[in-house]
Amino acid sequence: MRIALDISVLNNNQRSGIAVYTYNLIDALLKNNNNDHFVLFGIATFETFDYLKNLSLKNYPNVEMKIFKMPARFFRTSFLLWQKLNWPTIEKFIGVVDILHSFNWYMPPQINGKKVGTIFDLTSLTHPEWHQAKTTQLDKVRFARLANADLVITISESSRKDYSKLYPNARLEIVYPAVSSIFNGKIDKNLTRKILQKYIIKKDFFLSVATIEPRKNLSGLIKAYLKSKLQNQLILVGGAGWKNSEIKKFVQNQDRIKFAGFIPEEDLHVLYQQALCLIYPSLYEGFGLPI
Repeated sequence: MRIALDISVLNNNQRSGIAVYTYNLIDALLKNNNNDHFVLFGIATFETFDYLKNLSLKNYPNVEMKIFKMPARFFRTSFLLWQKLNWPTIEKFIGVVDILHSFNWYMPPQINGKKVGTIFDLTSLTHPEWHQAKTTQLDKVRFARLANADLVITISESSRKDYSKLYPNARLEIVYPAVSSIFNGKIDKNLTRKILQKYIIKKDFFLSVATIEPRKNLSGLIKAYLKSKLQNQLILVGGAGWKNSEIKKFVQNQDRIKFAGFIPEEDLHVLYQQALCLIYPSLYEGFGLPI
């Protein structure tokens, strides 16, 4: 078979949960399937084009890369217009495929083959107050189109139930996330010391791993932490999201709280093992990969 996998969500080297799940699922699929031909289709910005087209996934012998680029400011408008016009079809970009699997972005117009889409969570519709208005607008279109897919994959029973309430006739299956192999095994003391020094972290720290956005409830965590008067460091790992000005307000002049930003998995492995505990106060999750 000729199978197309949409890798547009991978066009940033700072991968959060959706991109981590997508990359590892595709990597495992390619590693264990030598019989089919895979087309990795993606749309990138001018800034991320080289990164996306050179992903290590391209090194599998049965992989063909089809990466296209456009200015970042046109991304959302182009996707909405593509859905509204229902043209051009995906075949214009990648040729005829037996299956097209779209991860979290959109369901392109398609003439031939089966359509598969992945849903991670529906919070942009169920809790729009946690999101930017433009995200909710785009997701309303995206989720409606996915209802016409031959198969919709969700990552948890919770996400399956949420989606089935909106689209009860959709064919749904669950494909759970798993732990990346990079988190297996022990770490030597020299590496541990090096990583803690790198991020200026003291022993016996509290760890939070989450994109800085309202749904993750970091403001609630910070309020509780400051009220507790505990002296252990609170390390907040995660990329900047949206609507996070309140969170930053709480940590002004607080040397016990550290925004570490995005941390690569090989360093994060050390922090998971060395933390006094992981704190995960999120208000809602499709799955909750850090746990």
